[in-house]
Amino acid sequence: MPRIKKLSRHARDRARERGITDDDILSVLLNPSLTRPADSASRLVYESGPDQDGCRIVVVASHPPDAHDCVVVVSCWKR
Repeated sequence: MPRIKKLSRHARDRARERGITDDDILSVLLNPSLTRPADSASRLVYESGPDQDGCRIVVVASHPPDAHDCVVVVSCWKR
């Protein structure tokens, strides 16, 4: 289960704009409803299950995790 090494500037800006907290991101990384390859081979998409409003949080992070099981979060959004 990956840990957050850092959030890119883009990810931090998008999280702030979209009302996503660091705890939300960590929760998705630790307990994703599903994972799938991203458009880039060096990234993985983590997706939460739906909340009470049916909203899911999607996190894109580096893949594979580094030697310390840490990833860099590159983007996030709600859908």
